[in-house]
Amino acid sequence: IEAAAPFPQFRAAISDGYCCAATGAEQTLSDDGARQLAGTRATPLGGGACRYITTGAPLPEGADAVAKQEHCARNGADVSLPALKPGADVRAVGSDWALGD
Repeated sequence: IEAAAPFPQFRAAISDGYCCAATGAEQTLSDDGARQLAGTRATPLGGGACRYITTGAPLPEGADAVAKQEHCARNGADVSLPALKPGADVRAVGSDWALGD
């Protein structure tokens, strides 16, 4: 038996938190008000924004990292995020199995 497709087929959040474009430094971004839930289609994330995301949800275009909720602080619509590198708390496409495995 061979896998007909990689799994996961999309970049997915490993934890609940806020997805964003990682800069390698602490940053404060505006929550765009959308909620990225597992099983839903991702809409693009705008520059200078972050979005709440749940475990297993697809990362939207424009995001490459997830900050765990417990490491973030909200002040109104502003969310303070820790320093993150691209790929933080993200499952890569095919990380469980690749096409043909």
